[in-house]
Amino acid sequence: MRRHSGMDAGIQRPRMAVFGLLQAMSDTKVLPPSSKRMTNSTHCFVSPHADDIAYSAIGSLSNTPEAAKKWLVTVFSVSCWSFEHALNPDAAVEVTAKRKQEDGGFATLFDCEYIALPLVDSSLRAYHGGGEYQVNPHDDPIYWQVKILLSDLIMQLPNDTVFYLPLGIGHHVDHLIVREAVKEIVNDLNRLVFYEDLPYADQFSDAQIEAVAISIDPRLSPMLIAMQEYWDTKAQAIQLYPSQLEANTYSRIHHYARRIGKEGYERVWVVKNKV
Repeated sequence: MRRHSGMDAGIQRPRMAVFGLLQAMSDTKVLPPSSKRMTNSTHCFVSPHADDIAYSAIGSLSNTPEAAKKWLVTVFSVSCWSFEHALNPDAAVEVTAKRKQEDGGFATLFDCEYIALPLVDSSLRAYHGGGEYQVNPHDDPIYWQVKILLSDLIMQLPNDTVFYLPLGIGHHVDHLIVREAVKEIVNDLNRLVFYEDLPYADQFSDAQIEAVAISIDPRLSPMLIAMQEYWDTKAQAIQLYPSQLEANTYSRIHHYARRIGKEGYERVWVVKNKV
């Protein structure tokens, strides 16, 4: 999410029920809860900052196979931003410790192996005046550090691992760096699931979000994950990150889920015909 920044610590396809731009896409998948999508043995959730998976991918995380190994990888774990301290570099040690503690609680709740990469987020990289929303991710010097560390990690995971990564809605440089690095390292769109960045996505139209997906690869197609069974779980997950929560964070996420479909969904983007 915005300004956030060693090892710790398949779903069925029912009748179509699509909304907005999805009404025009006859191949959109709509996936209900409680049916465990994908049989791959390892699922790696790559989060730009502590909290992004809680906000954006609880449906995906909850629908991994019961026997699967789950990894939570937070890329930019060093930060000086929280609601208590705002942007205060002098508070970086305290804020970083708090955010790792929050992440650790999330990993425990969802039975994930947890890795926090020791990389500074945009709050500590001298961005000013919204510059973190305007830069090409490859132009940020930290991009290559991210790619090297993620490459070392990804090489140690099974070669059928499924990776969940941000779509990049909102154009935050940290989210784009993670997306581009993972995409380039894995180099196999069939093993990538792009989650919609929340609460950013609530500020953008379906057409704008579709344009982001197409800019990544025109073969990407939306897939809806029904959240009816997971609202309480998602609310619990979000509340694990008190240092990052604004008063309207949950309401914006909930509003977006209802905007996609009246019963509430998360949406991911995958290769067409991917199950």
